[in-house]
Amino acid sequence: MSLDQGTTSATGSFVTPLPPRHFTVLVVDHDPTSADQISQALKAPGVRILRAATGMQGYWLAISKTPDAIITELGMANGGGADMLECLKDSPETRGIPVIVNTSQNYPGMRHHLERLGAAAVIDKAEQRVADLLQLVETLLASAP
Repeated sequence: MSLDQGTTSATGSFVTPLPPRHFTVLVVDHDPTSADQISQALKAPGVRILRAATGMQGYWLAISKTPDAIITELGMANGGGADMLECLKDSPETRGIPVIVNTSQNYPGMRHHLERLGAAAVIDKAEQRVADLLQLVETLLASAP
């Protein structure tokens, strides 16, 4: 029986195999420690991680490598995360890529503003559990059109 047809366990119940992971995530963060933590949380078989330290660098990597998802912070030199998000959503080549904004900034109306720009999710660095990022990315990719 092939794996895509499922298998039967010793208890007789039908077990459907999980689809293999094969996707690329671009992590855009000026802080190497934060980028390392996020990259480590995303580390799994079939997951490719690209990294950028500025919004401009992240934008060009998104255009040239077309990742499946992007995780970015807001405050960076050479184009912050919000500027990059706006450029990504204005471009037909990148507008469908889900962007997760991971930030410690919190100002009135920020979440609403970022969602209007096209952020798929906005998470607070102080509250988010890095371990949950892989699941969030997989959920966003599964619900993408």
